[in-house]
Amino acid sequence: MPKESYFYEEILRECWKESPDWVEGKYCIDREKGKGEMEIHTVFPGVRLVFYDIFDGDRFSAEALRPGAIKIDYCERGRCGCEDNGYGYCYLQEGDLSIRTVEQKPRNILLPLGFFQGCGLVIEPSLAKESLNQFFDGEVPGLSPLGDKLSAKKRIILRGMAETGMLFRRFFEARKGTRRGTFRLVTMDLLELLDRHTFAEEIQPRYYTKGQVDAIESVRDRLVQNLSERVPLEILARDSGISKTFLKLCFKDVYGEPPYSYQRKQRMAAAAKLLRTGRPVGEIAQEMGYQNASKFSSAFSDVFKMTPNKYRSMLLKGTAGFKKMPEG
Repeated sequence: MPKESYFYEEILRECWKESPDWVEGKYCIDREKGKGEMEIHTVFPGVRLVFYDIFDGDRFSAEALRPGAIKIDYCERGRCGCEDNGYGYCYLQEGDLSIRTVEQKPRNILLPLGFFQGCGLVIEPSLAKESLNQFFDGEVPGLSPLGDKLSAKKRIILRGMAETGMLFRRFFEARKGTRRGTFRLVTMDLLELLDRHTFAEEIQPRYYTKGQVDAIESVRDRLVQNLSERVPLEILARDSGISKTFLKLCFKDVYGEPPYSYQRKQRMAAAAKLLRTGRPVGEIAQEMGYQNASKFSSAFSDVFKMTPNKYRSMLLKGTAGFKKMPEG
């Protein structure tokens, strides 16, 4: 069971005390803005592995790192927005690998989808080199090249790398049995991969100001509050004080899909809840803004991969594991 609740930043502040036995463990994240769990493992002296499972929240505070530390983060599920000091917010999507140093540490992490599952490595090169040198012949791969590359950048984001996805999934698999040996092997494989990597998949983070993010969040709120209404993008942009082009670009970066696609998924999620009440499908279709049940059924099937009637039938039968709304 998780240990007693701590504020997220308090946990990470304790990570750099001298007692790794105290640090390791599973902790509750129970705050006004989010709930979940965080699990910390010491892989080597100077190398810590952190698992994040935030299942209900919109933000949490970033960790405090020692000067010179390198943080490697992988987004497994959900999305997260990182507030980098002096630059604004950039967003990671599923499968993204982010690398940064303490000089580019974020202040807040935003969760636009309300959930996040990820994994991070915190490496302190000055402490890690001695222990890692026992496993490598000569210079520890990855650390020096990464430090040199990061010195001139805000943050490195790698997208679409199958190799990194496979490595971090090995972390998640080893987590089930807390296999420290596997944690060490995967950490070594990851450092070797980054050492020889050309960073061809590197993308330039797009940064948005707090005012721009607030504007997009207001657009999102309006879409969700008016699920049956398709408000023209021109009006949404005008009322939010931004251009239509910027609205489409920023909305997709924040929420992972265009405004109307996002609204349709939210509409179908609301419809799924109504289907559990036993109300007629035609009545639900009209409430969701559809003039006929056929168009509603088609839209519902696009999202849930089954018709409304089949969805309801599975609920009535108590079928376990019926399909949930796709995330993203």
